[in-house]
Amino acid sequence: PQAKSRSLSYGSAMHRALDIFQSEFRRTHVLPSKEFMLDSFAAALKAQRLNAQDEKHALKKGRDHLGRYFDFKRDHFSYEHLPEYDFSSEGVTLGEAKLQGRLDELYVNEDEKTITVVDYKTGRPARAWNGKDEYEKVKLWQYRLQLAFYKILVENSRSFGGRYTVPYGIIDFLESDKSGAHCELTHELTHEETQRTARLIQAVYKKITTLDFPEVGHYPRSLQGMEQFVADLIGA
Repeated sequence: PQAKSRSLSYGSAMHRALDIFQSEFRRTHVLPSKEFMLDSFAAALKAQRLNAQDEKHALKKGRDHLGRYFDFKRDHFSYEHLPEYDFSSEGVTLGEAKLQGRLDELYVNEDEKTITVVDYKTGRPARAWNGKDEYEKVKLWQYRLQLAFYKILVENSRSFGGRYTVPYGIIDFLESDKSGAHCELTHELTHEETQRTARLIQAVYKKITTLDFPEVGHYPRSLQGMEQFVADLIGA
């Protein structure tokens, strides 16, 4: 056990503010104000129990970014969206693996019977999926893997499985870029990618439950090395 880092506490407060905001919108069907969102963030940050200097820094940073985020998303919020959806009791299994997770937001389209999975990120935003450097390429690869996992989670859940499909996932950056613009990345979740992720989940589950932890020292610490490791795990 250890104390949360400042960045982790900041991220938790940002996520909590959006959860409170969306939940209030769903309850009242009236869009809460920007100040409601900012006040929710301040209260959530206070609960993180940062020291005074870190809290002051995080409060200013969060209010600046959330204010711009609200301005951009004002006409895109919907009380029909499902915030902080918990799949822990949805009975999702994949082979022997039992899956669960909490998704930041679900966009449910009842007419088309589709769901778009949305994950909030508070780190440095990216404007494209290709990545500017090796660090960003690895990070974005992990984001795509996360969205594929969420597709599997939703489509195999008790509440949505068999009735809805998940054609897309969105990484929604809560912080604006250097120019002050909002960034979000949409990813089409293909059948091939989903099947590959399913195989990876089952391979990792088996490795963990049998305490078979492979040696990874010979893999390059790069995106290429990660992809090769995955290919070896699933026998691709």
